[in-house]
Amino acid sequence: MLTHLWVKDAFKGFYEELIEHQSPNKVASASLERYFIFFAKLDAMFPDPSKITATGIMEAFGVEGLRVQAIPYGYLVKAGIIPEIQQAELENAGQQQRQAFMMEMVHGCWYESLMDRFRNHLDSIRIRYEDRGWRGKRARFTQRTVTASLLAAKTFLKDLDTTQGVRSVQGIQQHHLERFLLTHKGYSAAIRAFIRYINGYEKMFKKVKIESVTRNLAENSFIPTVRYEELVRGWLNPEAGKVKESLICLLMILYAQTARKIVSLQLSDISLGRDGRYRLLFGRTEISLEAHVSELFGRYMNERNALATLETTDHNEYLFPGQKYGSHLSEATVSQYLKNSGVTASRVFSTALYNAYVHNLAHPKVLVKAFGISDETAIKYFNLLDPQLIQAVNSQVSAHG
Repeated sequence: MLTHLWVKDAFKGFYEELIEHQSPNKVASASLERYFIFFAKLDAMFPDPSKITATGIMEAFGVEGLRVQAIPYGYLVKAGIIPEIQQAELENAGQQQRQAFMMEMVHGCWYESLMDRFRNHLDSIRIRYEDRGWRGKRARFTQRTVTASLLAAKTFLKDLDTTQGVRSVQGIQQHHLERFLLTHKGYSAAIRAFIRYINGYEKMFKKVKIESVTRNLAENSFIPTVRYEELVRGWLNPEAGKVKESLICLLMILYAQTARKIVSLQLSDISLGRDGRYRLLFGRTEISLEAHVSELFGRYMNERNALATLETTDHNEYLFPGQKYGSHLSEATVSQYLKNSGVTASRVFSTALYNAYVHNLAHPKVLVKAFGISDETAIKYFNLLDPQLIQAVNSQVSAHG
C-alpha cells in the first residue's frame, strides 16, 4: 500500500524496533493499524524525506495528531530518516496553524479584515522583538503570544457581533468591553493587546480602556499552612514511580516556578556545587537547592534516562523530556501532577511568593534574580503583600489551617 521506498523501509525498521520493546502479539493486535496511518500520510505527502519541515509536519498531522503519533515520529528523527526539527520550530509551526485556523473561522464576518490587520500588527511586533535579540529562552513576544491575543480578539468580536449587535470597530464602546471582561474573565490579560491596537491604529469615535482595579485577596489564594507542610513532606518522600512528579511540584511550591518555566528547564541550567548540592538557574542567579530537594533531584537524574519510549534521553536538552522525540514535558501534564495533590498552579505560585515574602525575599529585584519571575509580577506581589496585608493573609491561612 505504500508507494515510496523510503517510507516502506522506515515502516519496516520502526516495527522491528517496536517489537524489541513490546511483545509481537501486542504490536500485531494493537499497534499495527494505528501507526500505519502515520506512515501512509507521510507516503502521500512527502516523496522526499529530506524536504520535511516543521510547517509541513504540522500541515500533515496538526498539533494533536503529532502528539498522538509521537512514537513513530521520534523513531524517524532518532534514526536520521527525516531531518531533526527543533521543538521551538514545531511549537511555532503549531501556533501558526492555530492562527490560520482562527482566520478561517472569521472568514465572511464583518471583522475579518480587522482581524487580518491586527494579526499583521502582532507579527510586526514579534519580528521587532526577535531582531533586537529577544529569542530562545529570552523570548518575550512569541508566536504563542500572537495566538493568545488573536484568540482573545476573536472571542471579543464574536461576542459583539452575536450578542451586542455591533457591526463595525467604531461601534465598540466602553460598556461593551466592561461586559466582555465581566463574562470572560480569562481573557482580561490577552485582550489588552487588541484594545491598544484599536485605540492606536483604528479610527475610533472614543477610545476604550481596561480599568486597573485593585483586588482584595481571594478566599482561597493561598494554601493553608498545615496543608502546605503536608504537601512538602509528601513530595519529599514520594512513592516509587512518583519521583519526577514530586520533584516538579516541589520546584514550583518552593521556588515559585510556573508550569511553563518548569518544562522549559534545560540540562544546561543545572550544575553541581562543591557542597554536593545541585544548583539550578531559574533566573539571573543560580540557586543552591535545599539539601532534601537536592537529594530528590539526584534520584530523578538517576532515573531520567529510563522515562522515554523508544528513546534514550542522552540527546534531549530538556530536564523533563516529553513524549515526542527531543521535546519537553507538556504543561498539561504538570497541571495534572498538581491536580493529583488537590492544588492548582495559581495557588501554588501565590503560596510560594507569600512564603518568600515572610522569609525576607520580598524585594522585587531578589525575586527576579532568584526565581526568574518577571519584574511586573514581582512588583505586583510586593505591592499586594505589603505590611498592611500580612495580617489579613496570616489570618486567612490560619483560618484554613
